[in-house]
Amino acid sequence: MRGAVAREGMLCLAAPVTLQAAVREAGGASCALDPVAASRILVSGDTITVADDGGRCVLTAGRLTGRELIALGMQIDLNAATAADLEALPGIGPALAARIVEHRNEKGPFNSPEALMDVKGIGPAIYARIKDKIIVLGR
Repeated sequence: MRGAVAREGMLCLAAPVTLQAAVREAGGASCALDPVAASRILVSGDTITVADDGGRCVLTAGRLTGRELIALGMQIDLNAATAADLEALPGIGPALAARIVEHRNEKGPFNSPEALMDVKGIGPAIYARIKDKIIVLGR
């Protein structure tokens, strides 16, 4: 979180979390949050910039890439990740990443990280390499 908040920086919060709760954890904003925007549910890797536009908050949201999440020691959410995000995981190339996304689209969200082993091509060896780098949040 950066911008018109009391404490800028990376926040590690338990999911699910609203933007309002994240701003509160950052010490509050110097402007008024729009109630609709404040109720937005954040997902792992969201980046938020709060700008004070004469007392009214203007929010800009983005997402960290899979490579950025891994570099920061964070986990990739299997239910929110793109194929490109998944390619940041060791042993996951373009074909396997596409297969993971296809599996999620066809069968629905993953219920646990272990459910990733239901994807053809991901067995115990690959899972063991990536299990500490993945999480299941958005369902």
